[in-house]
Amino acid sequence: MSGPDVGPRPSPGAPGDHVASGRGHDLAGVRAPDWADPTPAGQTAADAPTRSGTRRRLTLVDAVVIVAYAALAVVVLAEFLSHRHGQPPTNSSDQLDLEWFLANGLHLLTHPQNPFFTRQMGAPLGVNLLDNTSMLGIAIPFAPLTALAGAYASYLAMTALGLAGTAAGWYLLLSRKVVRSRVGAAVGGAIAGFGPGLIAHVSGQADLVINFLIPVILWLTFDISATTRRWRRGVALGLVITYQMFLNQETLLVTAIGAAVFAGVLATASAEARSRARPFLVNLAIAGGVAFALLAYPLWYEFFGPQHVHGMVPGAANLGTTLGGLWRLPSTTLGGHLGLTGGARPGGEQNVALGPALLVLVGIAIWLRRNRIVLAASIAGVVLAILSLGPSVQIGGVQVVGPYRALRSLPVFASLTPTRIGLALLPVAAVLIAVAVERLATPRPFSVRRMLGAAAVVVAVLPLVPMPVPAEPARAVPNFVTSGTWRKYVDESHSVVAFPITVRLAPQLISWATATNDEMRIANGYFVGPAAPGSAKPSLSPEPRPSFDIINSIGRTHTVPTITPTERAAIIADLRYWRAALVVVTPGPNMALYRAVATELFGPAIHIQGAWIWDVRSLVDGTGS
Repeated sequence: MSGPDVGPRPSPGAPGDHVASGRGHDLAGVRAPDWADPTPAGQTAADAPTRSGTRRRLTLVDAVVIVAYAALAVVVLAEFLSHRHGQPPTNSSDQLDLEWFLANGLHLLTHPQNPFFTRQMGAPLGVNLLDNTSMLGIAIPFAPLTALAGAYASYLAMTALGLAGTAAGWYLLLSRKVVRSRVGAAVGGAIAGFGPGLIAHVSGQADLVINFLIPVILWLTFDISATTRRWRRGVALGLVITYQMFLNQETLLVTAIGAAVFAGVLATASAEARSRARPFLVNLAIAGGVAFALLAYPLWYEFFGPQHVHGMVPGAANLGTTLGGLWRLPSTTLGGHLGLTGGARPGGEQNVALGPALLVLVGIAIWLRRNRIVLAASIAGVVLAILSLGPSVQIGGVQVVGPYRALRSLPVFASLTPTRIGLALLPVAAVLIAVAVERLATPRPFSVRRMLGAAAVVVAVLPLVPMPVPAEPARAVPNFVTSGTWRKYVDESHSVVAFPITVRLAPQLISWATATNDEMRIANGYFVGPAAPGSAKPSLSPEPRPSFDIINSIGRTHTVPTITPTERAAIIADLRYWRAALVVVTPGPNMALYRAVATELFGPAIHIQGAWIWDVRSLVDGTGS
């Protein structure tokens, strides 16, 4: 949601005259400001005339702002940085999973193979990486850092880059194309990169904060004119869209929805924008052609390749934002930490939480409604907020059907978690706040109304200030793994099985595999895959096997199950199916009970370098001692 405003045109010679004095850059047919020019009193930068060309070189002020964003990212990650390996207290599974995918980037370079598929998790069937948050666009470039310092270091670097890079991208877009006020652009960039919904996702789902290419995509989409070098810009846009697909597809789809609404409103409100429809559409057509050529095979592989799925996992497709979720700030913001909006909670899907800023944004939208950029962004924000409520909305104890229900079966919407559409409200808020700050900062006589407006902006922004995200030490990986001793038992054709069997709620074996840079092949895991063989219905649990219900029942009953001969035979059959070489008991609740059942099944354990293991090769293929 970017671009300057050219509010309703006054008559020539009136205050705020829009007659351009030079060949300024156009944003979807709207004259863009030269941010270096002073803005006349009573105008925003988007209302002012342009000069020939727009300066884009970085200045000292830009550098200071970007460094400040980097410092803020360090503050947000301070507790994670204080631990050798930290994890969020409430959602460690997602972080361990992302670290595994980061290590996969290094594994792809050291073991050349199909980059879209792996058998190192979910053995023996494997995992379609394109149906999962594999982040190949980060994991592969970060492979040297992963090799040098480990996947956790890459996870922190990725998260810091996502936060600070997104904020910097929006700052540059706002300061070059929407406002002249560096303060307004800096505040807007901070909201877009460090908003409550994104900070909440630092607790495990950090792939959702890697949005630094989104302002680039919007800039290349809307900053066009009749003189734009369409082929060069269209090809550049297609390349950036392609790269974003390998960072986070969901974010790209949400951006497309928001940009479509924004463009539609802008075209409706501006005859000048409509007059630029042809170069705008040509730009999109070129970009679409480039992206299609590059993504045709990856998309085919994602939707029709091995272990593919269609749609969202159960629950995610219907997960919408509650009406209370629009107001209640997470505890990772200053307002949530102080309890200003009621009981706060850390982490999770708190995508649309804006607190008092929500009311202030409504006020700004009404106040600056003649500004077409504010109008288009505001309407896009309303549409996105409504869609984020999901297919049904709870109002006063009554469940009401939401507009999303009519859309959820469509191709784009079928791949979205509705509540995450609300993350796009942060750029909307950034645009509105940036324009409001510029308008309030314009030199003019003192007025009570202006003072109240400035106070309202402060009330909106201060509660959104991010706090350090809570972290605690992760369970250490035993020396048996980090020293490489495990290789004496497990070759490339065999896997490791954990008790409890590895799933989302029992993910510790994933961290063991990550410590080997994914060279340790593991059975099961935490990934999106088919719910059953031959099915395209998605599930977060691997293909169901008899062992799961038998072994993982300990987590529910807290007792050792009585295993019948039939059940023991089924467990041995599962070990053969998984091509298991080792069974290990990972640290966690009921560890003694899992050791007891493993001992009952396979005989005495080997306790070696901090790990409890059972060599089951003789049971699987007769190669053990």
